[in-house]
Amino acid sequence: FQPDVHVALQSTALGVLAEMARWFNMHPQFLGDVLTFVCGRAHVTGLGLACMSTLCDLAESCQNNLLPHFDTLLQVAAAVDSLKLETPAVIQLLGALGYVIGKVS
Repeated sequence: FQPDVHVALQSTALGVLAEMARWFNMHPQFLGDVLTFVCGRAHVTGLGLACMSTLCDLAESCQNNLLPHFDTLLQVAAAVDSLKLETPAVIQLLGALGYVIGKVS
């Protein structure tokens, strides 16, 4: 999306990606682009929660297929504080990311 695309449209796109999480598990070649899209919007005002929700759905549905994106997941986990999310959302995200990251060891 261009920077001037309305936040509501970007939020809708994130919701669609979240709903497609199981499909991405069967088509992991798209996960890199999806993570880039989602993570690139996490700091946009009004999109932090939608991004985190999408990442949670991806982490839960695509656990093994996210392992090649380990570095990106660590960056997301490290940046959670800067997103100013409510505590339950942060706990949910870190739990989902922790499960995926835990598969590496």
